[in-house]
Amino acid sequence: MADLVPGRRLLPYEHGLAVLVLRRNAERRTPAVLRHEQNLGRHGIMVAAAGLTNLLLAELLALSAILVLTFAAGRPAVPAAATGLLVLAGAAAGLTILRLRQAAAIGRQFRGDRPPARR
Repeated sequence: MADLVPGRRLLPYEHGLAVLVLRRNAERRTPAVLRHEQNLGRHGIMVAAAGLTNLLLAELLALSAILVLTFAAGRPAVPAAATGLLVLAGAAAGLTILRLRQAAAIGRQFRGDRPPARR
């Protein structure tokens, strides 16, 4: 898999959403899309999309842990499984923060001396 963002490797599931976001942005040129392109650039948008993918993953893992604790209560392995799911959710949330910080750094580098575009 080729690197979509120079110097950054995206995970396979991040790569898929980043490509989807780029296609969608090319089709719909709304003021918000144009502002994001001015602030982050193409590569920054891709890394931000990867971060939001990880946020969705973290939310799904946390919801799964809650469902496991709710509906499988009373079994001996349930707390360990739910704890494992919550640890994975925390790791995905940490990866979200990392990706969003990377996107912000890419945006600062892309803009140079220009201030960020506002609404």
